[in-house]
Amino acid sequence: MNGGPFFSIILPTYGRGRHIAPSIESVLAQTFGDYELIVVGDGCADETETVVRSFAAAHVGWRNLPHNSGSQSFPNNEGIAASRGRWIAYIGHDDIWAPNHLARMVQAIDSSQTPDFAVSGCIFHGPKGSDDYFITGLFEGADAQFRHFCPPTSIAHRHDVTARMGGWRDPRELKCPADNEFLLRAAHAGMRFCFDRRDHRAQVRRRPSLPVLSSSQ
Repeated sequence: MNGGPFFSIILPTYGRGRHIAPSIESVLAQTFGDYELIVVGDGCADETETVVRSFAAAHVGWRNLPHNSGSQSFPNNEGIAASRGRWIAYIGHDDIWAPNHLARMVQAIDSSQTPDFAVSGCIFHGPKGSDDYFITGLFEGADAQFRHFCPPTSIAHRHDVTARMGGWRDPRELKCPADNEFLLRAAHAGMRFCFDRRDHRAQVRRRPSLPVLSSSQ
């Protein structure tokens, strides 16, 4: 991966159209700038491509699968195949990253001994006006990766992880969601996980109002 960015960020999408813009904007607002963003459509036939291409940044790319698969697995694998980064990160098409999400990921990686995966916190919000609100990704313990789930927007992994353990699997062949299976397979394969272990109490009290927000603030 010589000459590539630190992160390749994969954003799988389908049917979001103009509503994908806030997710892209949250990536472009990162304080850590050594990355490429690869938006992969899952057979998109709406305005998504036009919206993505409206961002003039040279490190924002667009790819579109010929048919809709109904899963993030195939767009994720397509993005990984096209990526140049030393690390792969993911963001959902309705997720918002705090501005120093990637910077905190880098700090977690640098403070650990040769990790394969890095995990940050994530705040989930339900529909406007609901009381749905919970936090995940803030784990402790050597076996946390076996006991807890975190969404793809909270993780990053070394580029060669999928070469070593295989890529994202077809959900039609699985008994659990593809993201759960991917992380559990990594844990059982002996991949080394590091976690952002900051004290998040102050940001928990703030309760930001975005639909899904990484807690790296």
